This record gives sequence, structure tokens and C-alpha cells, in this order.
Amino acid sequence: APIILQGQVVGMLFIYTDKTQDDGPQIREFLSSVCHTLAGMIRISQYNRALEKHSRELESLVEKRTRELHQALRKQEQLNDIFLEANKKLEYFASTDELTKLMNRRCFFERADGEASRANRYGRKALLAILDVDFFKEVNDKFGHQVGDVVLAKVANVIVETIREHDFIGRIGGEEFALLMPETRLDDGKELCERIRLAISSTTVMVETHCISVS
Repeated sequence: APIILQGQVVGMLFIYTDKTQDDGPQIREFLSSVCHTLAGMIRISQYNRALEKHSRELESLVEKRTRELHQALRKQEQLNDIFLEANKKLEYFASTDELTKLMNRRCFFERADGEASRANRYGRKALLAILDVDFFKEVNDKFGHQVGDVVLAKVANVIVETIREHDFIGRIGGEEFALLMPETRLDDGKELCERIRLAISSTTVMVETHCISVS
């Protein structure tokens, strides 16, 4: 009897009997039936083994593809994190004055325009104040621009520590700062500006051996 696997004959099954056995038609038919039955059992066994092998290969391939997919997803997540971080840095540099870490001119006036529109729409108060460091050119001329940068950074820090949480401060020029005070009446705005002025005038900036007073 032929042993067939996937449509191809892969072997033959023979049954040998002793010569003393009766060689009648019934015996031949019985032995042929047994032979074909055994061949079918072998064929099923071979098929099952081939199916198990194929399943193992398929599982291995699926595991490999799954690992590759996870690696690709992790790499994409890393790229997304890098992209988001780069966008944050770009947004920061586009809106922040590098020296004082305050809002730069463009960013401040965008915020101011938005606040002015909101105040007009709802009929609310908003104040704008401009601050200018006295005789700042003399600081640069006498001590150099690097010392002048230290003075500006110190002034910016004093302003930030003095204003309220909802106020906006930006550097709009060389030694010019702008302060936006939402939801603020004129008298309250004057009081806040006076506190800022006093805080700055009571601050001295030490640069090496130089003690610089600012107003």
C-alpha cells in the first residue's frame, strides 16, 4: 500500500507472511485491508507531524514578527519623545528672552493683545506698565556688557519675585521691561509698580569687586 503525504508517494508498506499460511483470496483481501489501514495510519501520523512542524515554524515566525513590532513601537515612542522635547525647546526659545528668561518682545505682546481683547470683551480692567533701567548705558560703558547682562538678569529676577502670580512680565528692549496686570485697578497697579521700584532700588549687584546699585 502506498504511503501518501501532501499528494506525493513517500513510501510503500508491505506485509510479509510465512509461506505456510493459506494463500486464499480471503487472506489476501484481509492482508490488503490491514496493509491499507496501516498505511492510512502512517499517513495521518506523518501529516500530524508535518502540521506540528508547520505550527512550530509559524509560532516562531509570529514571535519574531511580534518582537520586531515591539522594537519598532519602542523606537517610534523614542522618536516621538525626541520630537516632543525638540518642539518644547523650539517653543521655549521662540518665546523666551535668553538672558533674563522672561517672555521676549513678540511673546509678550501676543499675550498682551489677547489679554486686551479679553478685557474689552468682558468689560474688565487691565493695566500695562513699562519699566526702564536708569543710566544703563553707563553700566555697559564703565563695566562692560557682560556686567550689564548680569545686572539685567538680576533686575528681571527681582521683578519676578515681586509681581503677583497672574501678572505677565517680558523684556521688550535692551533695558526695557513691560508688565501686564490683568484684573487690576489703577491704584492697585500704581502700588505694585512702586513695590517693584523700591525692590530694585534696594538691590545691589555684586560683580567681582564691583558693587552696582540699580534704579
